[in-house]
Amino acid sequence: MKRKISGKIISSIRAFPSKPLGDKLLFFFIMASFLTHVFLLSFTPQFSAIFSKLRLSDFRTGEAAPRDLFVDKDITFIDEDATTLRKEAVAGLISPIFVINGDISQKSIHDFTDFLTSFADARTRSSSAEKIYLEIQAKQPGLFSQNQIGEILDAGNVLPNLNESRIMLESVFASGVISNVTPLTDSPHDTVEIILAGDESINPFIAPYTSMVKLESLRTDILQSLTERGIEERNAQVISDIVATFARENAFYDVVLTEERRKEAVKGVNPVIGALIKGERIAQSGVQVTETNAKKIDAFGEYSTSISLNMLFGTALFVLILYLLGFILLSPPVSAAKLDRHQVYLILGIAVIYSALSVVLAQTTVPTTVLGLDMPMAGFLPTAFMTMLAAILINQRSSIIIGLLISLGLLPLTNMDPFPTLFAFFSAVAGTVVVIGAQKRLDLIRATVLLALANSIIMAAMGVLQNVAISLFLSSLAWGLVNGFVCGILNLGLLPFLEHLLNVATPFRLMELSDLNSPILKRMLTLAPGTYGHSVAVANLAESACRDIGAKPLLARVGAYYHDIGKIDQAEYFVENQTEGNKHDDLKPSLSVAVIKSHVKIGVEKAKELGLPKDVLNIIAQHHGSGLISYFYVQALKDKGKNQVSPGDYSYSGTPPVSREAAVIMLADTVEAASRTIKNPNVAKLEKFVWKTIIDKFTSQQMNNCDITFRDLEIIKRSFVHILAGNFHSRIDYPEVETKGKQEKSG
Repeated sequence: MKRKISGKIISSIRAFPSKPLGDKLLFFFIMASFLTHVFLLSFTPQFSAIFSKLRLSDFRTGEAAPRDLFVDKDITFIDEDATTLRKEAVAGLISPIFVINGDISQKSIHDFTDFLTSFADARTRSSSAEKIYLEIQAKQPGLFSQNQIGEILDAGNVLPNLNESRIMLESVFASGVISNVTPLTDSPHDTVEIILAGDESINPFIAPYTSMVKLESLRTDILQSLTERGIEERNAQVISDIVATFARENAFYDVVLTEERRKEAVKGVNPVIGALIKGERIAQSGVQVTETNAKKIDAFGEYSTSISLNMLFGTALFVLILYLLGFILLSPPVSAAKLDRHQVYLILGIAVIYSALSVVLAQTTVPTTVLGLDMPMAGFLPTAFMTMLAAILINQRSSIIIGLLISLGLLPLTNMDPFPTLFAFFSAVAGTVVVIGAQKRLDLIRATVLLALANSIIMAAMGVLQNVAISLFLSSLAWGLVNGFVCGILNLGLLPFLEHLLNVATPFRLMELSDLNSPILKRMLTLAPGTYGHSVAVANLAESACRDIGAKPLLARVGAYYHDIGKIDQAEYFVENQTEGNKHDDLKPSLSVAVIKSHVKIGVEKAKELGLPKDVLNIIAQHHGSGLISYFYVQALKDKGKNQVSPGDYSYSGTPPVSREAAVIMLADTVEAASRTIKNPNVAKLEKFVWKTIIDKFTSQQMNNCDITFRDLEIIKRSFVHILAGNFHSRIDYPEVETKGKQEKSG
């Protein structure tokens, strides 16, 4: 499957250079339109802000603002000052880290244990304080003075005091002993994190800084603690002296680890996001610019000079989706219209112009709020005008699709606010509906009034949905009326120009062309009266049939009027205009066929000279299709024989009808001309004749290219028979009334 798709893409690329110039131009126009939309919906809002940056230098802190400054779009920015404060706060919340060296603790406790052993051994050998002191000095010189040993012995309660000393020493080491550390002021809760070095089995823990033991005040702190516990002061003094002797600094402030921990915490800090709301005034003319104002102006300026790649990619993807959606919805199965190049150009032009107007209105910084939010922008846009043009120049279904697509294009400009899009779409639908059935240009005035009323109702409904105060309803109704009238006036003024520029068969143009007093038709009446009468009769048949099958009756009438204009300059060669013999009696069949066939080509050329709409021109070119000119073909067979005559030489060289209107005119043309040969016509004969004529065209494959069904053919037959029966109705034979003079003469 992937290979097939890639193969088709490659083959399409290879075939592109050989495509017609028109197809190449259409492709480049579509690509240019796509890129223009991406530019308008993404770059333009950013560039307009970039250019405004050039003037932001006029706003200086402490000076009066030279003008009001409004934010043109919702902006989020990083508040650097607030973010710095947040980082400092988070860093300050990280407790200083102290690492307890267990080896130091163990060494001191081991020395204390050796002291206990030496002290106990010395006491067993002597009770003299001097001898005990000397023995301890021999093993642990300089540890205690002789006076301290004497105090330990004199205090009595020696063993309990020594046991308490051990308990206190272990407790002190467990809490952490610090020395010569400046009191911590960067921890708001005076807490520290304690880590036991080399022992991962004990998790780090947070403790108050005051719970750590300061080496310089250790003796006093322990003495106070023991006294508070009710221990006799003399014993407390001995215990505090022993603990102080063996206590060592074992907790150290780790500056590096603390800073690393704080840096890690700061890395995880989310920046403080400030917001500027669209329409917010960040500086007031004549008012001093404060630090707060300056911060917002700087943020606005920084946003203005940045181009968001995410925004660009997102907008391009959004526009691509809209183009793909348009390609699907405007395809013939959905829109009921096969668009030609000019119509595609029209649709793309409408879309680009509408988007450009939307961008201009979206970038205006003057507050014009009527209903709040972005509703004014949609209220100023001529959405209905665009769809009125599309409904008249293409068809109603395509018009509503175009209205949907251009309304969705407002979303990127309104921060995906649905209300402007809803108003634009409903206004687009209203613009399509009010021109349905319009046949005369006067009908467009009625459509303008209806559109104004519809827009005001839609605007009021949007106000209700947004909970707008009742006092604003009159303003909203006024905006709706103004928008509707402006759209209607634009449509009245520009439609004639676009009709001729695009050469479209609108109802209004067709009404003008249906005037039988037009120069070309009056010339036909003068030079080819039979053709004129035939054309009018065909118009009556075709219009009635098209109305019955749901085709375009006005287009059929106009097409029938002009389908034989190629006969005007050679009228005498066509039987309906011959009064004195048949000129073909003196010509060979092959030459006669050439003359007959030429009227189609001449008619197309005249239609181009007259600037007739393409739909009418196609009817002229296709009304005979590739049908056989049977009369002269039979004559040729008689003259040359079957083997010497080719049916293709005696057939029209045109294309079978593509539109339903062209097919109906082909049938009406044949039926009207051939019906004159019926003797004593009645309804039964007409039905048989008309159906046979229709089936002949069908079997000769003249109906293959048009969207016409057997049901349509049956309806067409009934319509034709109804009209022809009226034309061939019988009349009574009026008796001749004798005059008075004749009666007297006879008498």
